[in-house]
Amino acid sequence: MAQCTLCQGDIVDVRENREFRVRGRNVAVDVHFSRCSGCGEEMWSGEQVTAAQLAVAATIRRARNLLHPSEIVRIRRSLGLTQDQFEQLLRAGKKTVVRWERGIVPPSSAMNELIWLIGEDRKNAERLALKNGVAMSPGSPEPAVLRRRAS
Repeated sequence: MAQCTLCQGDIVDVRENREFRVRGRNVAVDVHFSRCSGCGEEMWSGEQVTAAQLAVAATIRRARNLLHPSEIVRIRRSLGLTQDQFEQLLRAGKKTVVRWERGIVPPSSAMNELIWLIGEDRKNAERLALKNGVAMSPGSPEPAVLRRRAS
């Protein structure tokens, strides 16, 4: 069994429900990490931190009925855009789209609606592309969003 570097206590695996504060709201998710049985020091691997981030983002996404990361990827690809071009189209910050597409961070509700509108009608994307200086190749007029939105 591994030993704590602070007190030499035994390191044990822990699974528990933990609350995280995100955008002013508490989000409860089940997490897995290690804790010293002696001093209580917590140790998180990079994989455990990422798993917790993904769980928090998924909980927020479900609660707010936001697009799934795969839907964001499908919409972007249906427009023939790179992640950088999609960020420029949406006027989003650098590396924002990669975080949405990996499920690490969900888009805001407003940005989610914009992405959804772009996926529903390519003309919406073309209007934004013209306004924001993004070159788009001709594509299918078929909508990229395949699920119905809750009212």
